[in-house]
Amino acid sequence: MPDPAPPADCIAARALDAHVAWILDRAADGPALDAWLVDTVDTLLAHAETLTLAEAVSCEQVTETALRYAADLPLTGGIPELIGAVARALRDQPALADACIGDLVPDDAIRTFIAKISELHGLRAGAVAELHRSDAVRGLVATLCLHALRGWIGEAAGRAGRLGALGQRLPATVRDAFDLILARAAEQAGDGAAGLPEYLLRHIDDHALQDALETFWDRLAEMPVAPLREGLGDDDIEDFAALAYGYWQSLRDHPTYRAMIARGVDAVFERYGDTPLRALLVDLGVDRAMMLHEARHYAPSVLAVLHDRGILEAIVRAQLAPFYASDAFAGAVGGGTATTR
Repeated sequence: MPDPAPPADCIAARALDAHVAWILDRAADGPALDAWLVDTVDTLLAHAETLTLAEAVSCEQVTETALRYAADLPLTGGIPELIGAVARALRDQPALADACIGDLVPDDAIRTFIAKISELHGLRAGAVAELHRSDAVRGLVATLCLHALRGWIGEAAGRAGRLGALGQRLPATVRDAFDLILARAAEQAGDGAAGLPEYLLRHIDDHALQDALETFWDRLAEMPVAPLREGLGDDDIEDFAALAYGYWQSLRDHPTYRAMIARGVDAVFERYGDTPLRALLVDLGVDRAMMLHEARHYAPSVLAVLHDRGILEAIVRAQLAPFYASDAFAGAVGGGTATTR
């Protein structure tokens, strides 16, 4: 391929050098760069007054991008290690040494959440119905009752002394029969307890439930974090990271997950598709001052590094050189035809 740079002794080469130098000077940290940043932000915002979200990008494009990164992007094996490293760093954070759970979770938010839960009558009724129909719940209650009965009888026998010794001398068939009676009693207790949630649902009102949940939260909020993190070893964190990674991998492949992403994008466009981008930014809490602050925060340091290493000049020159070596430039200055197009 021909060299896109114009001959060094022609006007195109001098114009290219001057243009590159002008851009680099404006990119240097100082009044020129700040003025360029302000002008760029203001120009973008001026166009954002009339350009809508749907005009700038389609719902299909956003959905495709969201699925590409949320569902289709290959996840490397280094991600669990990164998750584990971050989790260990958070666990070992010195600020947690004297913290309680209530210091990490906003109290007002929890109480508001509890109040809302107390109002969800339909959700509570549905949960109770599932518990009532669940054989697993009955089995769990029966198991707990059986252990409780055995423990209570064992304690009573121990207190009785000789009665306990007498029980040990009973024939095995009698003891087996007694165990069978206990198991049957526990099973009946489980069947009866299955209706307990429904009974509670009828007799506990919203305020009582809210008070119970808030009492539980009050106790939980006072629990110190230190003992909890001391019981969480490095191996535990690595195991949790691997489990989370595996769950995320399987979730990404599920059609329902992809459908939810697509529906979420649709909802955004239904609400903001015909909204000017400036109004959308305002709704999202992004204003001119914030945009300028972030531009001034990052641009000078990034451009300075690129400038010092010659990267910025190479990028600018590579972008401009083909034009100054083209027939378009030669025709514009009336100098005939350049060596390349």
